[in-house]
Amino acid sequence: MRERSVRSVERWWSRVLGVPDDELWCGTTVRPHSPTSPLSVYGGWWVVWSAGGGLHVSLPPGAQEPEDDLLDDARRRTEPSAWRTLARERRLRVVGPSVHAYLDHDPTGAPPAPLAAGSPEVRRWDPRDLTDLRDRVGPGAWGESGFRDVDPLTDHCFAVVVAGTVVAAANLTPFDGAPRDVGVLVAPSWRGQGLGARVGRHAAAYAVRHHGLARWRARSDNRASLAVAEGLGFEPWCTQLALR
Repeated sequence: MRERSVRSVERWWSRVLGVPDDELWCGTTVRPHSPTSPLSVYGGWWVVWSAGGGLHVSLPPGAQEPEDDLLDDARRRTEPSAWRTLARERRLRVVGPSVHAYLDHDPTGAPPAPLAAGSPEVRRWDPRDLTDLRDRVGPGAWGESGFRDVDPLTDHCFAVVVAGTVVAAANLTPFDGAPRDVGVLVAPSWRGQGLGARVGRHAAAYAVRHHGLARWRARSDNRASLAVAEGLGFEPWCTQLALR
């Protein structure tokens, strides 16, 4: 990514984690939620690590810190299973982990995924008209894709429609003050036809053109979503999980 984009992403993580710029992704930090962070009102933990080995834990005030034997073990501290064990001991549950990836160039120049002849185009769509797609994908996928949190008055939505039915959709919800967070859903019977890449490319291109950056989040075990992100050129940045 361009240097300006890197600085923007790093500033966001520094602010959220309450970590000074010169400590970000360097070693291990454990500290209470910063009062100026979006996490200040969050009742759970945020655990974030980068490929380079840095790990940061942001805790609710008064929470007991994890033991040193976990934090000092470079291998275990980035294993979700270790945090699941800790969560069981603390009677918490783990949400994630998710990979955060970013893109700052227009992905419409990327080689498109193969599509069937005559595939329908992507169009703007009212997110309130997605009840059929929501019912077909189930609450887990609906929530992970970000559609559960879409504000129909301010957020953006795009859809692929066949015979009046939405078969794939993408949203753009706020990241760092602008609609840059991409979420994608494809109806089960339409998966494997490149529609996720198609509608995701459309949403990411809109975010980059209008706001300079797009973010893609997906559970680390959601290989299909991560493959789409990689194909569009998103750069993995870090892995994050929550305990709450």
